[in-house]
Amino acid sequence: MIALSADSLTNETNLTYNLTDVIDSNGAIAVMTTIIVPIIFFLITLIGVVGNGLVIFIITKYPGMHNVTNFYILNVAISDLAFVVVCAPITSTLYFMPDNWIFGDFVCRLVAYTQYVSVQATCATLTAMTVDRYYVISRPIRSRHDRTPKMAIIVNVLIWIGSFLLHVPIAMYFQVYKEGTMTICTELFPSVLSSTIYQAYSLVMLYLLPLFIIAICYAFILKQVWKVQSLIIYDDGLAKQTMNRKKKVTRTVLIVVLLFAVSWGPIQAVNSWLRFDMGNYPFESVPLAYFRIFCLCLAYSNSCVNPFVYAFTGNNFRRYFKRIFHITDGSKKFDKYHTTVVYSRHGNGRKVNNDARKPLEETSI
Repeated sequence: MIALSADSLTNETNLTYNLTDVIDSNGAIAVMTTIIVPIIFFLITLIGVVGNGLVIFIITKYPGMHNVTNFYILNVAISDLAFVVVCAPITSTLYFMPDNWIFGDFVCRLVAYTQYVSVQATCATLTAMTVDRYYVISRPIRSRHDRTPKMAIIVNVLIWIGSFLLHVPIAMYFQVYKEGTMTICTELFPSVLSSTIYQAYSLVMLYLLPLFIIAICYAFILKQVWKVQSLIIYDDGLAKQTMNRKKKVTRTVLIVVLLFAVSWGPIQAVNSWLRFDMGNYPFESVPLAYFRIFCLCLAYSNSCVNPFVYAFTGNNFRRYFKRIFHITDGSKKFDKYHTTVVYSRHGNGRKVNNDARKPLEETSI
C-alpha cells in the first residue's frame, strides 16, 4: 500500500509533511504554516458560513427567488457550505500538527470524502447552469415550458447522488496510518498504479471535463447572442430588455465559473506535477512551498466568494441582502420584478399589505 496525503484533492498532509525540512531551516515558513494559514482558513470558514448561509436563506425563504437559475445557485451554496464547514477547519490544523492526526478514522474518511463530493457537486452544478443558460438563449420559447424549478431540483438531487457515487473509493481507502510517533490521515490505495489512475480520473472529473463542457457551451452562447443581437429591432424595447436581462444572468454564471477555474487551476497544476512527476518535484524549494500554500488558500477561498458575486451582479440578491440587514436604497418599491404589493381594505377599514411574492422573472438573479 502507498501512503500519499491526508487530503488528496489538495494533498495537505503531503504538503506539510514534506515541508518539515524546509520549516526547520526557515522560520518565515514556520510562521506561515503555524499561524498565518490557520487564520486565513478561519476567515474563509467564517465568511463562507455567513455568505453561503445567507444565499441559502434568501432562496429558501422567499418564494420570489424560486426559479431554475436560483435553485442551481442554491446547490452551489450548499456544496460550498459543506466544504468550508467540514474541510477547512480540520485542514487548517494540519499546518501546526502535520504528523499528528487526532480526529480518528471516521473524521479522516469524512473530511476527505466531503471534499471530493462537494467539489464534484460544485463542478456538476456549474456545468448544469451553463447548459441551462445555453438552452435559454438558444431556445427562448421552448425553454419557457421545459425549464421548471421542479426539474432543477431533480437535477440537483441527481448531481448529489452522482457525486457521492463517483468518489466512493475515497471513503474506502482513506484511513488513519501510524508509523512510529507519526499519525496521519492518508489514502492507502492497493498500489501506486491504482492511486495514480484514480488521481487522473479525479483531475478529469473535478476540473478538466466540466470546464471543457462549459467552454463549448459558452462558445455556442456567444455565437447565439451575436446572431440574436443582429436580428433584434432596436426600437423594440421589450425584446431588447429581455435579451439584456438574459445576458446579465449569463454573465453572472460565467463569473462564478471563471472564479472556480482560476481558484482551483493552480492547485490542480501543482498537484498534477507532484502526482505524475514526483521524481522531479523540488520538495525542499522554499519559493515553491510558499506558492503551494498560496494555491491551497486560493482554492479554499472559492467556497466563500460566490455570495459576493451575487450581491454585486444580481439586483434581486442585493435587494434581499439589504432587506435582511435593514439597509434602505431609497426605493419604496422593494423589487419590481418579483414582489407584487397589493393593498386592500378589510371590513374594519384597516389597510393590509398582501404580498403576492410572484416568482422571480427567470431572466434575473
